Parts: sequence; structure tokens; C-alpha cells
Amino acid sequence: MPSYTPTAGAALTRVPTATLEALLRSIYRQRLPMPLSRSTLIAGGFGNVEGDLGSLQGLDARAAQAVIVAAIAERRAAATHVSLARSGDDSRAHVELVRGARHDVFLVGQDARDAALLNTLDALPRPEVFVTWIAADATAPRPALTRLDVWTPPPDAPARTGCVIVDTARFLLGELRAGPVVLIEDRALAQAITAEWRTHLADAGYTLSPAA
Repeated sequence: MPSYTPTAGAALTRVPTATLEALLRSIYRQRLPMPLSRSTLIAGGFGNVEGDLGSLQGLDARAAQAVIVAAIAERRAAATHVSLARSGDDSRAHVELVRGARHDVFLVGQDARDAALLNTLDALPRPEVFVTWIAADATAPRPALTRLDVWTPPPDAPARTGCVIVDTARFLLGELRAGPVVLIEDRALAQAITAEWRTHLADAGYTLSPAA
């Protein structure tokens, strides 16, 4: 698989931001076969710009999302900050991000056996900080915590790319134990991704276990 970095979005400069956002939405909703190719982009309705999306061809969903998010973030105001967090079994980037939460935490596809993450969530002041947990798939274990909303996907739903969004302003995108993780500090983009997820939950048959 081709490599990528948070600055890989520079190759997408000819693609309008609205088109990148639509492409990101299609990947999140798994409407495009992966890895991306010229034929899948054309079939997905992006034929008018597929020639400018060469840097995405051959990427899986996780990598493509990271590149697109970085490209969008690079176009935002100077307040936006993009960096590459550490990855691997000893990565604590998601724990440090959650520890600083003041209003809300939105987690997708995280490991319910991650003791450091669970302890950090349990220590957050409630109800001041509202926590939403979206399981990676229907068989994923439920976190052994109360006071958080848990959404479980239907049995036929594929596993989702992980992300952590804090205070609808800062987020990590990527699989912490499988590759580079992109840290984005951009409130507008975080709000858009959170809203996209909430719309998907309502449309895709996810089951809610409300906070106790």
C-alpha cells in the first residue's frame, strides 16, 4: 500500500473542498469499494475529478481518509493544526486526548479491553463530559463502564475505521495499533465528522444502550 503523511493532501490541490468532503463522506459510509481505483472513483460519481485523485488510488479506507482529512484541514484557517501521532501498542495518543476532554468524547471502534482508555473515561467528570462509544462491529465487547452511550452496529455491518473526537474540536483518525494516526485540531471539521457519524447511526440500524 502506498505510504502517506499528513502533508500528502498537497497532491489534491486541484480538487474542490466540497468534492473532497463528498468523497470522505462516501468512504465513511462505505459506498466505494476499497482500495480506491480509477474505476471505483468513476463509478462512485467522481469521474470529473478522478484524474486529480491519483494520490488516493491504491489506498485502503484508513489511509484514504487520513489523506483527505489532512487535505481539508490544510485549507482551513491558521488555527488548524495537523500532526502525526505515534502508533503501535504503546501509543497513548488517544488516552492523552480523552484526558483533556471538557464537554464530550466521541469514540469509534476503540478496544473495550484498553484499560488505560477505560480508566481515563471513568475518571472524567459526569455529567459535564458526555461520552458516546460506537463499537467496531456487532461482536465487539462492550466497555465495562456505566455513564456512557454505547451504539452497537447490526450483524452485517462491516468494521469501521477508528477515530476519537474530543469536545467536537480535536480528533484522532486512524487505527492506533495498525499504522499512523493523524491528529487534527479543527472544530469545523470535527463537527462535520461527528454529525456525519450521528446521521449514519440513525440510518444504519445501530442499537443504542443509553448511559446508566
